Amino acid sequence: MINRRKWRRWIQGIDNRIYMPVRIFTPIFRGYIDLLESNANIREPFHFHEWILHNHSQVLLLTLRKISDKDKRAYSLQRLLCDILNHNQSLSFRSYMHRCKPSFIDNYASYWHSICGNADYIPESLIQNDMNNLAQLTKKACDAANQQIAHAERKGKYRIFPNDAIYFAIQSTLNILQKYSLLLRCPIDDSIEAAIPHDWQRIFRSKWLTS
Repeated sequence: MINRRKWRRWIQGIDNRIYMPVRIFTPIFRGYIDLLESNANIREPFHFHEWILHNHSQVLLLTLRKISDKDKRAYSLQRLLCDILNHNQSLSFRSYMHRCKPSFIDNYASYWHSICGNADYIPESLIQNDMNNLAQLTKKACDAANQQIAHAERKGKYRIFPNDAIYFAIQSTLNILQKYSLLLRCPIDDSIEAAIPHDWQRIFRSKWLTS
């Protein structure tokens, strides 16, 4: 019980601290790109836009870096998976179905079996496979984040990653987190894009320079 409660807190912490900013920034960035593409008069000079593009890419790289962080002081998907692997018997079919409403029993049981088969506990092989996938998804981006941000002064080839590839990696890691959120019955949003409740483009309708 203690482990499951801790994992639920971790999942909420990871979702709020790492994925929620991406959910907010992504639709804003896409809208910003749409503005550039729709109005040729605002594309030059490009220095301001280049600054925004550069910083947005760094934010995405750092997001993947945070997701795979092994530091004990940090919330990360890597640490969550490692802890579940070490205490996998705390996540059992019995605990998963505990206090399940009768109308949801079939759906819950079906989801468990689709992920864990007929196992009584979440299989170690499943968790290890997710850890391997996480490492594969984040390695190149983490190397780039370390080089471009943490160790920018060191010599080496400067790598540029297209934003679409980084978005794909972040979404794929979120899919892993969501799977465990459902197994722990603390569901999270399954998308890296969220609807913005206000008109954020309103600032562009105002005159920026007053003199």
